[in-house]
Amino acid sequence: MDKCPGQDFQNKPAELRYIRCSNCGNEVEFWPRDHALKCDKCGCEVRTEAIPSCADWCEYAKECLGEEKYKQYQKSKNMTHCCGNHNCIEELRADHEKILTELDKLEADPEGYAKTFLEFTESFAEPHHHKEEEVLFPALEKKGIPKDGGPIGVMLMEHEMKRGYVKELAAGKIEAAMKIVSLMRDHIAKENDILYPMAQQVLTEEELAGMGHLCEEIKNRK
Repeated sequence: MDKCPGQDFQNKPAELRYIRCSNCGNEVEFWPRDHALKCDKCGCEVRTEAIPSCADWCEYAKECLGEEKYKQYQKSKNMTHCCGNHNCIEELRADHEKILTELDKLEADPEGYAKTFLEFTESFAEPHHHKEEEVLFPALEKKGIPKDGGPIGVMLMEHEMKRGYVKELAAGKIEAAMKIVSLMRDHIAKENDILYPMAQQVLTEEELAGMGHLCEEIKNRK
């Protein structure tokens, strides 16, 4: 096949385009097959204009794009659009509210709610910890906040303590439920009142927005 039938259908020749990021205004380079890319300045997602893509209807789409590129395209359509309001710290604080609600339920009925809490931990609380461990904490270290002997080290230690208690709860040790509740309430208070305000002092809005995009990727992991 000499030409893509999708291009013929849309009567639109392939061309290189530049689209401005809605968050920071940086121009992002789009080649004809690109649908959604990260802004190389702030990390937010930038999409092409909403026109029908031949990849949505053409029977040759997978063959034309290649299986890996086709999968990336399908995945990109389902990604949450990141904007200037997508702030890493705001997302982490919102996570804390959900975790605190689950801790209340566990405290009220440790034995009856243990299984549901363990499922919540795997699907939501652990990804929250990974957002901090893979995105926030490294960013703070780059700003000169030490890992050892500082708040980051304490938070990491408490993450591991919580994981240990979760293993105990999964093994049927119901008394571990109250250890989790006590530890995590104190842990969340320290992050909300000390670590997160510190992050907002040393990180710019652009940096926090880019980190918010990285947190979104962790949340969407399968």
